[in-house]
Amino acid sequence: MRNSQSRTFEYNAAMRAVTAALFVVALAAAGCGDSEDTPVGANDNRIVVEAGPVAKAEFVEQANKICQDTKNRFLREYAAFLKSQGSPSGDQEGQATTVVGTMLIPAYEGLIQEMTSTVAPSADTDEITAFLTALKRELDFAEQHPTKALASRDLFRQASDRAAAYGLAVCVETLG
Repeated sequence: MRNSQSRTFEYNAAMRAVTAALFVVALAAAGCGDSEDTPVGANDNRIVVEAGPVAKAEFVEQANKICQDTKNRFLREYAAFLKSQGSPSGDQEGQATTVVGTMLIPAYEGLIQEMTSTVAPSADTDEITAFLTALKRELDFAEQHPTKALASRDLFRQASDRAAAYGLAVCVETLG
């Protein structure tokens, strides 16, 4: 019984972290913390969103699919991790570091990369950059504090709020 409860707790904690991470990126981009709302490129750690003549509805559909695919990837990897663990060990910090470093961060950094290479409406690049920057900041926090990140109920609060404001409902669900 304890094994089942422990795995349920770990699964719920991971889901909260995933949801929080996505939301945090959006909030950080909104202006929490220092003022790094400027676009960031791959080489200088800034996020740059590709702009073009695309309708908002088309971008929202593509972005929501990216978020859903990211969530599915993370959940598959996390389920495999739990299965490989057998019974939970007492090293929660080590497990948190593994989950964050090998599953959470790569999955959501992949989301950021995919979204930055998806053409966004020219008029909306600031909002999208703010969302992705907030997510990146929350991922940075998770990397530095994996145990706190997985225990957090709102790791991605900022990113989620940004996603909601733009109309990325699936992304909000993924982050929340």
